[in-house]
Parts: sequence; C-alpha cells; structure tokens
Amino acid sequence: MKKFDFLTKTLVDSFSYTTSTQDRETIAKERINGRKYLKFGTLQAVTIVGNLYEDCDGNRILMCGVSKQHPCDSKCDKQLAYETAQAHALFCPDIVINTVPKYMNKVNFRKMMEWYVDSMDLCFLKTTQEIINSGDDPKKYNR
Repeated sequence: MKKFDFLTKTLVDSFSYTTSTQDRETIAKERINGRKYLKFGTLQAVTIVGNLYEDCDGNRILMCGVSKQHPCDSKCDKQLAYETAQAHALFCPDIVINTVPKYMNKVNFRKMMEWYVDSMDLCFLKTTQEIINSGDDPKKYNR
C-alpha cells in the first residue's frame, strides 16, 4: 500500500452508480414451517458515489459512499440517495481503494460497483401489509 498524503489531496473526478433505474424484481427461495416457497419482490435501490483523489506525489485513492433504500419506502428518492452517498464518501467512506490506476473512468467504476452491489445482501421492499404486521405505521414512509 502506498503512503497517501491526505493534506495535499485534490479531487480528480467523481463517479456515481445507481440501481434505482434498473429492474430490481427478483425471486428468493424461502422456507416457512418446513415448506419451501418462492418469494417474488423488488430489491432495495443502491446508490454509490466515488470520489477520486490525487496527492502531490501522484498517488491516487478512490473513496466511495453507499446509500441503500429503506425496505419500508416503496418510493425511491434519487436526489436524496445521491446526497447521502456523497456525504458517506466524504465523511465515512464505505469503500476505499488505495491503488487506483491512471485509466480509471466511469465505465470501469460502474463495472466494479455492479459487482459490489451483486454481492450485497439486499432486502425486499416491504408491502403495506408487511409493515402493518411488523407493528409499524405505513403513513410514516413516503408511499
């Protein structure tokens, strides 16, 4: 790992990746009382923002923030998701890549984040009945 000087870093580029515009419908196998069921539903939306920095020695570092949609919110606010992911990238990054090649671009970033999101453990968005059964009030969420 190269030594990175955080005091002299400059922002080189900023990338973003989101699944909010993609088809997130999926099927999951579930076992209830010994019986197997198929559960159909929509997965949470994920937004990732990556900030690429370079220090005075030419070392590059990529800091990424992740934002996930709450399972009780069926409506996805893209602007809020982007702002939350950007704040995470600045203050408490979820992903830090220390040795970033010079040819890093938005296509490479999106491909890496696509693999990362595919490996995440995402929840289904809850239906109104599931929210009521959990003892929560569905009016609290932006449905």
